[in-house]
Amino acid sequence: MKMLTRISLFVVAGVFALSVIPAFAFDCPNTHKAVTAYYEKAEKKPGVDQAKLAQAKKLLDEADQDHKDAKHKVSMDKMADAMKLITASHP
Repeated sequence: MKMLTRISLFVVAGVFALSVIPAFAFDCPNTHKAVTAYYEKAEKKPGVDQAKLAQAKKLLDEADQDHKDAKHKVSMDKMADAMKLITASHP
């Protein structure tokens, strides 16, 4: 009886883990919204490096398209790179 209970517990835990992981794995739309807001705030500041901001904007556009193409890992990586460029653009 104990063995059956343990197996049931592992099965339930496994099913739960597999069903929850994708929900937290990629949060592309919210991340894209946050990085875009940070980009828009940065582009209004005087003295920022416009070349870096242009690269960041290109990466954000590509990330949005990757999300639409279901390439979520690639999308998240590009958004992280865009955020680094935006941060580096400040004087």
